[in-house]
Amino acid sequence: MIVGAESASTPWRDRARSDDGLVTVWVLAVLPVVIGFFAVGLALWSGYATRQHLSQMAEAAARSGANAIDETVFNETGEVTLVEESVILLATETLAIQPDRERLTGGSVSVVDDQVFVVVVGEVSLLGLGSVGIEVDATAEPRLDRATVSSPSTDVAATNQTTSP
Repeated sequence: MIVGAESASTPWRDRARSDDGLVTVWVLAVLPVVIGFFAVGLALWSGYATRQHLSQMAEAAARSGANAIDETVFNETGEVTLVEESVILLATETLAIQPDRERLTGGSVSVVDDQVFVVVVGEVSLLGLGSVGIEVDATAEPRLDRATVSSPSTDVAATNQTTSP
């Protein structure tokens, strides 16, 4: 008798019956691993999405604060400067009206050299594994479109030209 010949001559049905339950064992062994990978991927995606939301919030607050131009100084000199109190107020109000504001745990707004710096701090829950703090910052500065902004002397000259007969 040849070794292995017996198993080769065994009908398919007999071999299939001898493997009863093996697929169940494999499924039960592999399923927790697959679920674990899925859970880790979902937690990482949640963290990434939360970071994106916080980044958009910080960017919106910084841009809003950059609109606090001192109009008196601009009208007199044409120089663009920011009013720090107004910057902080605008940026804070912008953060307060964001739909995801419950994700915020802290932050700050500051003005340095006519640039607005906003730091936003939040937390993301990692599906029962605890939570991780996320810090995002954004910077904005006032920008004027020179084609639409004119100096006070140009405005007066334009008004005089249009009113004269």
